[in-house]
Parts: sequence; structure tokens; C-alpha cells
Amino acid sequence: MGLYPKDIKEYASFPVAPGSKAYFVDSTNGDAGYSGLKLTQPMKTIAAAVAACAAGDTIFIKGSFSEAVTCTKAGVRFVGIGTGPAEATWTMVSATNSTTDGWCLKIGANNVLAENIKFRPPAYKSAGVPTGIYLDTSSDYSIIRNCRFQGRTGSYKAIYGTTPVGNIVIDGCEFIYMNTATHGCAIYMPPKAGLACSGWQIKDCIFNSCLADIDIDGRTCLLDNNKHFIVGLAADGTFASAVTVQAIDLSGTDTGANVMTNCTLGGTYNLATYKPGAVGDVWMGNKCSIVADKAPNGLSVLVPAA
Repeated sequence: MGLYPKDIKEYASFPVAPGSKAYFVDSTNGDAGYSGLKLTQPMKTIAAAVAACAAGDTIFIKGSFSEAVTCTKAGVRFVGIGTGPAEATWTMVSATNSTTDGWCLKIGANNVLAENIKFRPPAYKSAGVPTGIYLDTSSDYSIIRNCRFQGRTGSYKAIYGTTPVGNIVIDGCEFIYMNTATHGCAIYMPPKAGLACSGWQIKDCIFNSCLADIDIDGRTCLLDNNKHFIVGLAADGTFASAVTVQAIDLSGTDTGANVMTNCTLGGTYNLATYKPGAVGDVWMGNKCSIVADKAPNGLSVLVPAA
């Protein structure tokens, strides 16, 4: 069998773990009667594959899906088949499931991977915080890579959780149109006493037309080579000069020692738009507006000030 089963060589960007299985899901050609263990016999739904798989297995998905799926098996990998994330689109529009804390994928185990998938976060219905990926309390060390999060009218969050978790990697993702008034945000983890989002890596991401980009209580996090657009499309579809109100907010109790570098920061380099952790942050080498001692040549050397 080698590193890859024969029929997934052209889709896998990494080896399937030795001893684990690969499941296939296809919204068009899948069938509830198929085992999903062959590309030619795919399952119909992602939920069916999650129910069948074991910890460490890989689930390859293709097509368009409207499902609310919870994964509590460690190390499961969700990988979109295709040359870009649009070939595996995942949303959740069920009125029943999206009324309270609706999500596309809820990660409830550590070391889970989501890669090469286009998420369309659900819209708010009547309560809760709808989101594309919900990071539950056991989701430490999970990776979200090369995904696109595209908001719709009424979308709240792209990536969200209620309790801070550690060592999350968000790599090479695009966040676009998370611009719902008051609530739109790409990556949001609300503060909780005594806890912080420690050791996160958010790198090589694009934030475009989001009301807020990154809002976490950050501690020892790395933000590297991200692009923050301030100008973009507002929720009503008009082109606005300042869609993004708060691009980055890492502040909070017990936060700091974060490193932000190589990023492109639109708008004005000040605390109104870019807020560091409480103590010990290093913000150097970011392209930004010229600000006296903080960014004298349009390249940051210190954290922003009011």
C-alpha cells in the first residue's frame, strides 16, 4: 500500500498515517450503502464518514455539503479533493441546527486537521454564535490549513470557541466577507478568567472585508506574514473605506509575549485597529503606516500606541 492508497495519490498532500484508513465522501456520486473505503465507492455525507472512522483516519471530501458535524476522534483529517478549496464546499443551512451555536465542523478532539475546504459559515437565526469551525475545549493542537472562509448575509464567525485552547495552527487560509454588523469576525475566542489562547500560530492568511480579523486573548502566539485589508465590501454590498474596525486584538488578562512579524497592516498603525497583548509583545518588521517612533519608515519596530 505504501504511503498512499493507490486511488488518492493525486489528492493527498501528506502521507496517510501508517495503519490508518482513508474514507471518501462525494456529495454527487456518494451512496449511503457504500463503505467509503474506495474513491469509486464514496459515502454520501461527511457525518457518515466521521461515524465510521477511527482516530487518526483521513476523510477526503468532494462536492457541496450542508451538514453540522462534530468530530470527537483525535487526529482525524478532513481534506478537500481538488486543486483549490472551492471543489469541496461545506456549509450548514438547516434551520433546526443553525438556531443556536450552529457550525459546519465542531472539533472536539486534539490534533484534528481541516485542509483545502471552502467553508460558508451559517447565518444567525435566533440565538447563539454561528460559525464555520467551532473549536471545543479539547481541540488543542488542531490545524486549519489552506481553507477559505466566505461569509454570507448574517454570518457571525469563521473560527470560534467559547473557551480558550492552545497550540492551534491556522495556516494559508483566506477570510472574506465576515462583515455582519457588530458580530462579524474571522477568528474569535472570547475571554475567560484564568485562560488564554497560548501558542497559536496564525500565518500566511488573508483577511479581506471582515469587521474584525483576529480577536483572541493571545499568549506566546506567532502571527506571521498575514495580510489585513481595511478597505473592502461592507455588509450591504457597498465598497467602503473602512470595513475592518478592529483588525487584531490580542489583549486581555495574562496575555503577552506574542510575536507579530512580516505582516501587511492596512489602515493606521494604532491601538484602535491593532491591539497587542498586555506585556512583552514583539511587533517588528510589519509593513504599516508611518508612525514616528513606532514605525518611522513604514516598518514597525514597536507595538502600536493610541
